[in-house]
Amino acid sequence: MRVIVSLHIMLFTALQSYAIADESQNNLNELQEQFSKLTEQVEKANIRIGELEQKLSDKKEVRVVIAGDIRNSIKLPDSDTSVAAGGYIKMDILVNSISAGTDKKGNQSLYIPDIPVGTNRIGKEEQISMHAKSSRFWFRTFTTSKFGDVNTLIEFDMFASSTTYAPRLRHAFGSIGNFLAGQTWTTFTNSSVIPEHLDSGTPVGDIILRQSQLRWTKPIVGNSLDLMMALEMPLSKITKEGESGIITSSSEPYPDIVLRLNGNYDWANLSLATMCRKISISDAAGLNEQKWGGAIGISGKINTFELDNLRFMFNYGNALARYVTSGAYADAALNLTGEMDLITLSSGMLSYQHFWSDTLRSTASLSYSNADLPNYVSNELTKEAHSIHVNLLWNLLPKVMVGMEYIYANRKLQDGQEGDLKRLQLATRFNF
Repeated sequence: MRVIVSLHIMLFTALQSYAIADESQNNLNELQEQFSKLTEQVEKANIRIGELEQKLSDKKEVRVVIAGDIRNSIKLPDSDTSVAAGGYIKMDILVNSISAGTDKKGNQSLYIPDIPVGTNRIGKEEQISMHAKSSRFWFRTFTTSKFGDVNTLIEFDMFASSTTYAPRLRHAFGSIGNFLAGQTWTTFTNSSVIPEHLDSGTPVGDIILRQSQLRWTKPIVGNSLDLMMALEMPLSKITKEGESGIITSSSEPYPDIVLRLNGNYDWANLSLATMCRKISISDAAGLNEQKWGGAIGISGKINTFELDNLRFMFNYGNALARYVTSGAYADAALNLTGEMDLITLSSGMLSYQHFWSDTLRSTASLSYSNADLPNYVSNELTKEAHSIHVNLLWNLLPKVMVGMEYIYANRKLQDGQEGDLKRLQLATRFNF
């Protein structure tokens, strides 16, 4: 009996051990299965992480800054558009032989109407002016398209007011192919002829007017000859018998029409320009006078020795006045009976730029303007003016320029009275 009991005990113990072993084996199998699943999940996660890293790497490659299609520009990611921005900070110190008066534009840049003449010179002594209004900022873009290159430019300086640093819009235009729309240099002016002066004003014979326009440029002989046709903003400047001021009329029925033939050669850039304008004035009293006027201009920049160049501009016509020496001349005069006489004006500029070295250069410019005024207009109106600019500019560093400029300007009135201005201008400019 004891043997049987012992056998039962041994059998029970063996069965229990077998059951424990069998359960352990099952647990082990489950663990192995779970481990296999975890390993598979880890491998999938690694594959996914690899894919994400590759995408991130690809994105970084697309966002790398690359040079654009225009000078000093960068190309926007995933586009055909190049963008560029720049400008400069310019500090001017002007030592004037005579003050133009309190809060006058003529103290900060050459402005012929502000030169005191006759009794207006009494009590106005030497004066020093300092400002940074010539500082500029510009932003431009360039995009290729099936219709031609698309360009945009916007530029500001701080000359909107003589008393504050209010921004002034200089340029704001867009172009596609041969078509341009916006504000920029009048088509009558060949901008390559504008001399390099420290002065931010207008030499008395230059036409450096910027205004709104629609322009079409048509190449007619390869890349060497262009015909430029433009419709530009109309505006008439009128003086009346018995009044000393010049008023602005806004009743023009037609835009100014400008044509220019531009020749681009290795040795020169030459232009022949013509203009047709309708000068008009009307008021509530029934005054309504209109006359067509015209003008012609030749200009050019001729390369002489190495980097030296000669620049010139000569203009003549009875539609020039608003375009020459801003604010000094009227387009037309009205007598007491309301009859209009267009004012014929001639102007010219001759300038030479010499490079003393790669970093040192000078410009000398002579300029004049003369108006054939009717004998009935006010004796206080400007009849003629002259100016001289001579400077020395030094690029201390590629982005830093310092310079000095001497300016002489003379203004003569209808009655023969004269006044002049002598100015020494010092400037420091930091380009960015």
